[in-house]
Amino acid sequence: MSPKIFSSAAIAVLVIAGLVFAGVALSSSTVSTVSDSAFSNHKRPKVAFDHSAHEALADCNACHHLYEDGVLSDYDSAGTECSECHEVGQGPVPLVIAYHRQCKGCHEDEKAGPVTCAQCHNVPR
Repeated sequence: MSPKIFSSAAIAVLVIAGLVFAGVALSSSTVSTVSDSAFSNHKRPKVAFDHSAHEALADCNACHHLYEDGVLSDYDSAGTECSECHEVGQGPVPLVIAYHRQCKGCHEDEKAGPVTCAQCHNVPR
């Protein structure tokens, strides 16, 4: 029995399908939801966040800021939950207010990105 040979059209379709699948898999790999262990009761859906898209726009320290004795440090807080410094409902800048100021504030300053409750906290599709 001779081996079956695929037509060039069939190979092209398989290659394109593979590239599309790989593109979708890679593009969605950086999209996650904003999460912090301090958020136990969600009043709205979690916020989808594309970390890679934001990395290209700002210095890490813009979001992952770290203050030492009230002074902004050159180091960043990457890998640390926001709630380690911003407590739920307490402190100089409570956790929910910190997120809203950081995200919404930047979106308003840059005149880009979602700024309303429903634009950020939308129901996942």
